[in-house]
Amino acid sequence: MLPRVWQGLKYPDSDLVGLLYRYARPGRDVPAESPRAIDVGCGPGRHVKLLADLGYQALGLDSDEEMCRIARGNGVEVICGPAEQYHPPQPPDLVVAWGFMMLVADGPQLIAHWSPTIAIVDWRSPANTFFGFPENTVLPSGAVRIHRPGHTLHDQEYFAHDLPACQIPGYQRVHDQLVTKTADGEHHAWYQTVHRKS
Repeated sequence: MLPRVWQGLKYPDSDLVGLLYRYARPGRDVPAESPRAIDVGCGPGRHVKLLADLGYQALGLDSDEEMCRIARGNGVEVICGPAEQYHPPQPPDLVVAWGFMMLVADGPQLIAHWSPTIAIVDWRSPANTFFGFPENTVLPSGAVRIHRPGHTLHDQEYFAHDLPACQIPGYQRVHDQLVTKTADGEHHAWYQTVHRKS
C-alpha cells in the first residue's frame, strides 16, 4: 500500500500542468478529435481530472485498491490493477507517468508497449537524500528498499535514474528539466521529461 499521506493529494502538480499546456494540448499537439489519455499510477485521481478538463477522455490506472476507491470517490474513471496487466484497447494519445518510474522497474518498456503519441514522465534522480539512507537495503534490481520507520517512504522499493536513463524505447525525448527542493533536512531531485513517438 502506498503512503497514507499520498492519499490526500487533491491539486495537480504545477510542473505537470505547465508541461501539458506546453506539449500536449488537444487540438494543437494531439490532433485526435477525442484524444485518449491514461494517468498510470493515478493515486487519488487529481491528474485524471486535470486531463479531462483539458479535453481528454481520461482514465486512471492504479494497483492500490484504496487509491482506486479514493479516485472513484473523486469522480474519475479508474481501472484497479497492475499496470503490467493492462492492455489499452487502442494506443492512447497521451500517457502521464507522474511518480510511477520510481516504483516500477520496467516502466519505460510498459509505456513503449502501450504506444502513446506523447508521454510525460517524472523520474527520481540518485541525488535524493532517501536513496542514501544507510539503513536502506540495496536490491538486486538496482532499487533500494527504504528503511526509515515513520518516514513517508518507509518500506517502499524505489528506483533512481540519471538523465541518460530517462528514455522510453522508440521515443525521442523532446524536453527535460531537473527540479530540486530541500525540505525538512532532505534533498529531493527529479527529472521531468516529455517524449514523442519516433
